[in-house]
Amino acid sequence: MRICCEGMRAQLEKRCSRHDDPYRCPDRLVVHSAEFGVWGLIVHDGGRSAVPIAFCPWCGAKLA
Repeated sequence: MRICCEGMRAQLEKRCSRHDDPYRCPDRLVVHSAEFGVWGLIVHDGGRSAVPIAFCPWCGAKLA
């Protein structure tokens, strides 16, 4: 997995002291599925869903 910028790195490395699950933490915005090679913006609706994205929200680089 190639991380395109510091904004994306900060999101992926963010650890919350109150939420073990990134889908429960309101400060986590991005997830990556290594199994499927998919990036997504977390939908904070109480579930475990994300909207797939192809470009970095911070720098605009194409996500691989």
